[in-house]
Amino acid sequence: MPDIDGEPQVLLARAVELTKAGRQARDEADAALAARDEALARAHAAGVTMYRLSKGTHLSKTATRVAIMRASPELQKKDR
Repeated sequence: MPDIDGEPQVLLARAVELTKAGRQARDEADAALAARDEALARAHAAGVTMYRLSKGTHLSKTATRVAIMRASPELQKKDR
């Protein structure tokens, strides 16, 4: 494969930079969602109702339930 230079090289470098930035952003978003799921699970374990969690977070009840189950593997076994 021949060496590239000029504009194609600049575009390739930009694509690599954006790929790295996208990967970092996804990792940060995953960490934020995991923290949110953990907070929901702890609140639910402390007695906050699913309805209240759903209204407070503006998530559907199903999305709230899934978030709690993701953070609490023991609930996944119990729910099945």
